[in-house]
Amino acid sequence: MDDSPFPTQQVFDLYEGKGYKKMLADEYAQWLGKFKNWKTFITLTFRDETSPEVAKSKFSYLIQVLNRDAFGKHYVRKVGHSYFSYILGMEWQRRGVVHFHGLADKPINFDLVHRYWNAVAGFAKLTPVKSIDDVVGYCSKYCVKGGELDIFESTTGRTPMLGKLPPYWWK
Repeated sequence: MDDSPFPTQQVFDLYEGKGYKKMLADEYAQWLGKFKNWKTFITLTFRDETSPEVAKSKFSYLIQVLNRDAFGKHYVRKVGHSYFSYILGMEWQRRGVVHFHGLADKPINFDLVHRYWNAVAGFAKLTPVKSIDDVVGYCSKYCVKGGELDIFESTTGRTPMLGKLPPYWWK
């Protein structure tokens, strides 16, 4: 017999309840909203069934492609892992395929993302952030739905330059 003031089943029920999940998602959203000044909302889908490991690998390669485009093949010497900070939330779609929602804090080359992702994975949609609260809320809700949230913070403030000007996509 359980003599605690909160019987074990009630405690488990509390942590599985919608109210707790909403509170947890709100806490994540508040923290993420203060973490960076997010500029771009990213949605990446997969055409075919893809394991989470393969999906993350394709995303990692996308990060490399974007950094190489912005800073050349030796970008790691200049900016490390990435010139921009990002959040990547992974969830499972109803059709059983992995799906990503993400945020980036610096401009990224939309055309390059579309070309790469459409060629190797599926469909990419990028939109400028209009409401920080909306996008961090959207990304954080996947943490409490059994998804994952990967966070990377860039420590560089570098701007890619083509001669004396930044690239056309740097806005």
